Amino acid sequence: MELNKPYTENERLNFIVEYNHKKGYKIETRAEKLVALGYTTEEIAQQNEIKRKNEIQKQLEELDKKRIRAVCEPSMKTEDIIPFIKYMLGIILAAYKDFEDRMDLIGVKLSALEMVRRASKNKLGRFNKQDIRELCPNLSDSSIEGALRKMLSSGELKREGKGKNTCYFRID
Repeated sequence: MELNKPYTENERLNFIVEYNHKKGYKIETRAEKLVALGYTTEEIAQQNEIKRKNEIQKQLEELDKKRIRAVCEPSMKTEDIIPFIKYMLGIILAAYKDFEDRMDLIGVKLSALEMVRRASKNKLGRFNKQDIRELCPNLSDSSIEGALRKMLSSGELKREGKGKNTCYFRID
């Protein structure tokens, strides 16, 4: 989006409020205009979800290729195919469970604290802020950090390390 010169101070402020404060775009001042750059947090979340769906689709396509190869190869005995089939079904199940867990987190409108709480319950053992960010792509870093602080103060989580090496684990 652009706001071309000449513009009034009121128009400039309205443009900044609309595209920076409300939508999260970066505003750049150029010689003849103001320009709103970037993606909103919702657009980034949508892009991340599309990437994840594409990853799952790729896993399923790879599985399909292996299944076709196993069925078409005449030298394979029935006893050899059963472990392969069990393995492939396990991959499909894991992909669908991962997809379902992600959809559960973003499907219902929840508070940031509740989304982070649910995401932390889906993680086994230690996890870091990046793990939560991947499970909750529609939350900002500050929302995730705030929710983690609340969970630490309430005793739900325990923290180890400092800075980039910080990791968390559930108490219960």
